[in-house]
Formats: sequence, C-alpha cells, structure tokens
Amino acid sequence: MAKKEKVFKDVSRTIYFNSIPVEIKRLGITQAKCAELLGCTRSGLMHRIKADKPQLHWAIYGLANYLGEDANLGERDL
Repeated sequence: MAKKEKVFKDVSRTIYFNSIPVEIKRLGITQAKCAELLGCTRSGLMHRIKADKPQLHWAIYGLANYLGEDANLGERDL
C-alpha cells in the first residue's frame, strides 16, 4: 500500500513529498548533515520526524530552497 503524499501550501506553491527521510535523501544530504543545517542533533531530527508536525515540513521546504532543490515544488493542486 502506497503511503499518502503530504501536501503543504504557501501563498504561491504546493509542497509534494512522501516522507521527510525520502525528501532528505532526494536533496542529496545525510540526516546528520540535515540536522546540522537545521541546528539540531540527529536524534533531535529523528524525534521531530516522528512527531510529524508542520514546523519540520516547513523547515525541510526552506532547506530545499536554500540548497536550490525545488523539484518538489509545483503549481498544481491535488
């Protein structure tokens, strides 16, 4: 069974991804590097991933923009 795609919207774009760990991998960084860039420990990042709150999704969105990876951003709506 496929996992449902997460969708978070800002004013002009929609963010599409299946999971934060997959998105981190798509960005080409390790979870340790992601945690470093977000200013937390790897265990803190894992705790935030398990909590699955919008704050971390927006942080990953910002990280993707910072790294110049915007393939997960689109103009479409589900």
